[in-house]
Amino acid sequence: MTLIVAVKDKNGHVYVGGDSVGSLDNFRIVRSDPKVFMKGPYVIGYTHSFRMGQIIRFSATLPAPSGDPDKHMFKLAKIFSDTFSKEHFATEYYNVRTGGRFIIGWKGHLYIIEPDFQFGRSPYGYLAAGSAFEVAYGALHTTQDLKPLERINMALSAGTEFNNGVGPPFIVCSTKDVKQKK
Repeated sequence: MTLIVAVKDKNGHVYVGGDSVGSLDNFRIVRSDPKVFMKGPYVIGYTHSFRMGQIIRFSATLPAPSGDPDKHMFKLAKIFSDTFSKEHFATEYYNVRTGGRFIIGWKGHLYIIEPDFQFGRSPYGYLAAGSAFEVAYGALHTTQDLKPLERINMALSAGTEFNNGVGPPFIVCSTKDVKQKK
C-alpha cells in the first residue's frame, strides 16, 4: 500500500511526500525506489504499482506547462494513459483503461489523476492518496498553520501509525527549486 500527500504553499510551490513501503496482503517490504520524484518542472507521486511510477519516470515525455492549467492536465492525463498503453501496463475493467493514482504539481498548480485518467483539483491546497488517505487528510486539515514539510511529515507519520501498509523512510520533493520559464 502507499501514502502520497501534497501541499501547495502560499508562494505556489508544491511539495509532495510519500512513504517507501511496498505491500501485498500480509507481505510488506521497504523499497529504495521512490514513489515521489521530479520530472522536469513537475513533482509527481503515485500509488498502486512501482512499475506504473517507473513507466512515467523513465518512459513518458511530458511537455512543459503552458496555457490553461486544466487543458494542460487533460493533455498530461492522456499522455499517461497512452504511455501505459504503449508499455502494456494499463489494465482494462469494463472496457475502461485504468492505472493508479498520481498526484502531480508544478508552480502554483496541484492535481490528482485518478485510475480512469480523469483529473481533479483540490480547493484546499492539499491532496492525499493511498491506503491511509483519510488519516492524511485529517492531519493536513489540522496543520494548516505549519510549514509544508512539517505538514507532510505529520500526515505521513499519522498514516504510518494507523495503517500497516505505510512506513518510512519518507521522500519529499518540491517545485521550490525548479527554475520556471517565463
